[in-house]
Amino acid sequence: MSKIRRVGYILTAVLAAAAISAFVWKPKPPSKFVGLTGTDLPLVLGSYSGVDVPVDAATLSEIPSADIIQRRYTAVDGNVIDVTVIGGTGRNQLHDPRSCLVGDGWQIENDHVEYLPGTSGVPVRNCQISNTSVPGGTLSQSDLMYLYVVDQHPIASASTIRWTLLKSDLLEQNDDPVYFIRAVASVPAAGAGSNSQVQEHERLASFTTQVWKVLSPIIDRGERT
Repeated sequence: MSKIRRVGYILTAVLAAAAISAFVWKPKPPSKFVGLTGTDLPLVLGSYSGVDVPVDAATLSEIPSADIIQRRYTAVDGNVIDVTVIGGTGRNQLHDPRSCLVGDGWQIENDHVEYLPGTSGVPVRNCQISNTSVPGGTLSQSDLMYLYVVDQHPIASASTIRWTLLKSDLLEQNDDPVYFIRAVASVPAAGAGSNSQVQEHERLASFTTQVWKVLSPIIDRGERT
């Protein structure tokens, strides 16, 4: 038997096994998407008070079937954190925000995965972004955290997201809820010292944990507290 024919048989067997598994194995479906409203994310979280920010027309046209919460939170000391939460069943709700950032002229540094404090290992993607193409030519720097939730599992890797969506297609789970959560805060100026940057990063991580804990009952069980 030729090597090419042998490989062909192996590939055919693998595809057949995947098709049979998709037909026979039907795991318990996840919670139904119950929608997202502004009341699902409190206007007050700890020392932060939030105000809703209108979603731009381009975003609405790009993901018209999604529910979007976009809000700016300000602490009593003036610290600002912008939060975006997207939920729905359309797979185009899930995209890698780094692609959009690069297209808009942002530079990405220190891109890595870390875990939200005070949780049982919820992963988030974290990176620092900077841009000089702002009015006046001044440098804008921000600390960004985001994660996806698919099949009730928090995911911080874009490659894992792609694989998870492929698996959902094979198992005909295209109506399952998907979520995207992002929090971003300005980075203190370099003159403020590295300690200030570390402290502000810890504040962002702690705040993102609060957001997660508020939304996780809806994400995990499809119910509101």
